[in-house]
Amino acid sequence: MKKYINIFLIIVSTFLFLFLAERTTQFIVEDTKDTIFKDLAQESKKLLVQMIEDKQSNTDMIASLIATSEKVTEVLKKRREDLNLQSISSQLKETTDYKNIWIQLIDKHGVNVQRSWTKKQGDSLVDIRLDVADMVQNPRKISTISVGMFDMTFKSMIPVFEKELYLGHVEVVSHFSSIAKTLKKNGYDLIVLADKSYKEQIIFPFSQIFVDDYYVALLEPAEHLMETLERYGVEPFIQIDDYLQKDGRIYTYFKIDDTVGNPMGHFIISKDLDTIDLSKVADIKNNIALLVLFVVTLLGIYGYVSYRHNSNITRQANFYKRILDLSTDIIVVLEGYRLKSANKTFFKYFTQYSSVSDFNTKEHCICDYFEEEGGYFSKNDSLLQ
Repeated sequence: MKKYINIFLIIVSTFLFLFLAERTTQFIVEDTKDTIFKDLAQESKKLLVQMIEDKQSNTDMIASLIATSEKVTEVLKKRREDLNLQSISSQLKETTDYKNIWIQLIDKHGVNVQRSWTKKQGDSLVDIRLDVADMVQNPRKISTISVGMFDMTFKSMIPVFEKELYLGHVEVVSHFSSIAKTLKKNGYDLIVLADKSYKEQIIFPFSQIFVDDYYVALLEPAEHLMETLERYGVEPFIQIDDYLQKDGRIYTYFKIDDTVGNPMGHFIISKDLDTIDLSKVADIKNNIALLVLFVVTLLGIYGYVSYRHNSNITRQANFYKRILDLSTDIIVVLEGYRLKSANKTFFKYFTQYSSVSDFNTKEHCICDYFEEEGGYFSKNDSLLQ
């Protein structure tokens, strides 16, 4: 009976171990994935920030070069219109990676003099753009990301002086499309949104795309990102802390504020789960599987050895009992007063009992049947105590 109890305990222990191993594996795998996804989210945001800084720096350089042109000074001073800003923008498109550079001249009162991307001119920007109002009050180089009537863009504003007289400034505007394309090459998709509070301000939307009242500041946003935002709405994605896993992709979020700290730009980055290196997770699973196999093998070996050992003991006990049963004398084994075992001859004399347990139930001690004679065990013998 004991050997079956041991086998049962080993089987139960094995199943319990497998259950705990499965739960532990699941916890470790999910924790490892969480770490990988968090690191990936941070990496993508760092990459985005670096690209934004590089784009702003290059935009500043272009604006500075244009601002040094004597023609710019003459246009701002005399309002001549023989400076072709559209031609300059086209040259930049052909010779650089910046395909949608906008250039405009703004006079010392904050009124637009000329734009490269439209014939609209003569409108005051002071009341709708804080950065232009700031420039008029305190002329200096200003590098910003801001939302205007047309788009949310990088803006580099370089003041133009004649001697010490402020004439106005050159503004070079660049877009986020090149950043989205570069991120795409690195395995990430990006969508750029201007906050919905700017919807009424963007009266000439460059991309013509809105989603949930948020302006999309890309001409060709990733289709799956547009479909996702239209299906679930923008709000769940601009509330992401580390990352969000949804529909086979991970999403992360980055935000920029305006000059007074209000939300202005929202950047949602996504990556296909199938493109993420999860070999570390596979290694963990393999290592745990090997450990489980090792432990189960040890339990199996222990169970087999235990079974064989108990079987040998049982066979030996049965062998000795058969020998004892062949004896014509009564042979009993006592444990104190209690009868522990007896041979068949015992039951020939004590026919009223069917088993050792039956005898122990009805009798106190076999010694009650001893004859009190010298040289023999007696009821009060110390060996029976």
